[in-house]
Amino acid sequence: MDASAIAALLKKFDVALDQWKLQVLTGKRIIADIIATLYPSDDRQTEQLTDSLESRLQDLKCAHVLMEKCVKDLKGVNVKLKARLELSLISDPKTHMHINNIFVNYEDILAWTNAVARDLEEQLKMNAVILSNICHLKTRNLALFHQGVWTLQPALKPQSEHYMSMLRHINQQEVSSR
Repeated sequence: MDASAIAALLKKFDVALDQWKLQVLTGKRIIADIIATLYPSDDRQTEQLTDSLESRLQDLKCAHVLMEKCVKDLKGVNVKLKARLELSLISDPKTHMHINNIFVNYEDILAWTNAVARDLEEQLKMNAVILSNICHLKTRNLALFHQGVWTLQPALKPQSEHYMSMLRHINQQEVSSR
């Protein structure tokens, strides 16, 4: 099995995760602006969509589209990793290897990337609900709850966060081994 090719795929995975996190922060700021405009007190202000508010909604939609791209990229990397595993098992039944000077089980890496991609796909669905509801809520507390769901990402299980840390650790070893 070619460890350098797998390391390159893991770098792509890591970049997609960084892009996802960037869009989470972008969305948090945009939702805060929307809340300040529509929900300055406990009840929703019944004002028309202003150009500024429409612009912020478009920005939030753009962040969501970029999150969709991240999920697509993560799933694509996962498919490539799975294909490499299946090809390597034809010639060599061993699934352990050194990637960036770390001895890992390739099947574990595949399970980790799959779990992370699956959880972020679920979070993406939650974010779509937030996007469609954020301007139509009755109270500020509901709007703040929606912002919390976007920011805290409850669909991302703690185990997947652990997997993300391990994958990042594997990627960072390449930088420190130079």
